[in-house]
Amino acid sequence: MNITDELLHKVSEFLKQQKVSGNIRILAGFSGGPDSTVLLHILSLLRPSFGYYLSALYVDHGIRGKDVMAEECDSIYHIAREIQVELDIVHIPHGRIAAAAAKDKRSVEETAREFRYRIFSQAMEEKDMMFLALGHTLDDTVETLIMRVFQGSGLHGLTGISQTTGKILRPLGTVEKKALIRYSRENHLSPVTDETNNQSVYLRNKIRHNLIPEIRKIFPGYKKALIKMSRKLEMADHYISNSAGDLSRFSDDEGTVFLSLEEFFALSAYERMEILYQSWDKWTEKPFQRLSYKNIMRIFEGENRNNSRKILEGPGFSLVYSKDRFLWRRLVVSPKKSYLRVVDSGRYSIPSGVVVEVYPDTSLLEEKTWLHADLLDRPLVLRSRKPGDSIVLKEGRKSIKKLFGEWKVPEGDRWKIPLVSDKSGILLVLGEGFGYKNRVAVKHKKTGRTMSGEKIVFNTYMEK
Repeated sequence: MNITDELLHKVSEFLKQQKVSGNIRILAGFSGGPDSTVLLHILSLLRPSFGYYLSALYVDHGIRGKDVMAEECDSIYHIAREIQVELDIVHIPHGRIAAAAAKDKRSVEETAREFRYRIFSQAMEEKDMMFLALGHTLDDTVETLIMRVFQGSGLHGLTGISQTTGKILRPLGTVEKKALIRYSRENHLSPVTDETNNQSVYLRNKIRHNLIPEIRKIFPGYKKALIKMSRKLEMADHYISNSAGDLSRFSDDEGTVFLSLEEFFALSAYERMEILYQSWDKWTEKPFQRLSYKNIMRIFEGENRNNSRKILEGPGFSLVYSKDRFLWRRLVVSPKKSYLRVVDSGRYSIPSGVVVEVYPDTSLLEEKTWLHADLLDRPLVLRSRKPGDSIVLKEGRKSIKKLFGEWKVPEGDRWKIPLVSDKSGILLVLGEGFGYKNRVAVKHKKTGRTMSGEKIVFNTYMEK
């Protein structure tokens, strides 16, 4: 059997197992590289037999140069036309991912993945797609396992990349990359080459080019060994999960855990850990940082059994206990007199003793402090000042330090005055609660009442 027949048979059997046939719509994530090109070609060849609808989506992450991407998009369109699959291309504005990664202190690689999956999810919803097909291979699983071992992953993380995750299908998950290269040659496919794949810039590339060659020298059979390990751990994970039952029953869609202290600490350390991880995943306001074992290891090991309201505190969050329930709170209060809080409609108390009320309104608001909702580049953040902060006013850009100097705010009190910012910068300086005049960025102020739509109102006062 040649490699084409072999892979067609393997993917065909996988689709049968997943009951993919008839009036089913599949979106294929397409990068133009060898893996996704082979997957798209195979799915296209099997389309008449299974009767499904197939289209592809390419995401330009806005990371590489415009000339390079223009050339690559041409190649992408050419490949899709040759395979006879409808293709959509989504362009993320140049620099958007790099800026988001820097702001959230995450890697560009991780941030790009989040953006990409968000786009896939939106496209599936808009086009009523039942499945998302991705070109992950056995080599990707091995690289992921190596990465997770050194990142200290838990049992579930060491089971590797599953061939099915919800609506995501990975038909080539048990196939090695070298088989895909043979398939490409046999079928005269011409995948595009991303030059960053050959650079040790991103973590996965460092593992692929620097670490794996050394592992291969010492353990030639490392791939089979790691896959065996992942299968054993998958069975262990399945057994433990079944023994513990559905732990998601203890938390709601907002991440609140409904257990008393006594009930919580009566559970095993594994159950406590899983309950917290699952509730964290549900919490929509969580910081971008992952919930690490280091952050919460004390609660797994049985500490904090007293009736203290604050159970845990980590970077950007705290876990508090109140009325037989555990609640996540996104509020950073450091000993250096600073605070940060992502806000929406609601009432917020900050460490300076000020209360900030945030609420929408569409009425005329001459006497109030407000922002145009349509001009916001969320998330909206309420925070203390930091070095280099500035706001663009009618008279031009002014540093917050200079503004506070003009107000004659004592140096030791300047951290108390709340600032409101979005991704574009400082939008409001809320000095009213301290006897100063609120200042509004000119892009919101100059529109006045000429711009219709929802306004976000801010009301500040000292907490009694």
